[in-house]
Amino acid sequence: AGFEEIKTGNASSEDNTITTVSAKADVPAGALKAIENALKGTFTTEVGKVLDADSDYDLVVTTGRATTKDATGSAEGE
Repeated sequence: AGFEEIKTGNASSEDNTITTVSAKADVPAGALKAIENALKGTFTTEVGKVLDADSDYDLVVTTGRATTKDATGSAEGE
């Protein structure tokens, strides 16, 4: 989807049901929309809190449970 310098890690909890997208205040709204569109159909998303200006990241996506079949073909709850 054209994103650069992506880093991954684990959330502090595995209980997330909603995918949250948080960003620094100076991140263009179009970037948030692009992430929403990339996740649409797989995750229910919401905009999270604004990241601190000194955050190591411009955007942070914390994924929740998939709302449709995942890459393995298994639907949630199977």
